[in-house]
Amino acid sequence: MRNRLIISGLAIVLGVLLVTGRRAGAEDGKKADQPARKPAKQRLYVVVHGHGPKWDKDKPVNRQPGIQDHARYMVKLFDAGKLKHGGPFLDGTGGMAVFLAPDDAAAQKVVADDPAIKSGIMKSTMLRPWHPVDWKSFPRK
Repeated sequence: MRNRLIISGLAIVLGVLLVTGRRAGAEDGKKADQPARKPAKQRLYVVVHGHGPKWDKDKPVNRQPGIQDHARYMVKLFDAGKLKHGGPFLDGTGGMAVFLAPDDAAAQKVVADDPAIKSGIMKSTMLRPWHPVDWKSFPRK
């Protein structure tokens, strides 16, 4: 009796899959005959930040108004897998970040959306696509 119930259940599931055109493990709304969509190719960008017009020269970086919003934004980028490296320069003149974006326009948007840029406590002094060298596999003589 139990085996009949299991077989009946499997038959119903297979019937639903065949009727809806879905395969096991397919994403919601994706038909079995549709090819998987390739993710947009990402490349690395480097942004260098400097002090903006609203920077208070009498306060250290951790006391700048709005700097916590900048930090939360960086954490959000990191959690999304976009931010790879970032932090302040040791001489206190600014900082830099290395992040992923599909193109120049998207990279510019990442920088423009930073609350520290919007508020004027920081400004972007450089934004460039970047290709790091894998020095471990670099040929040696």
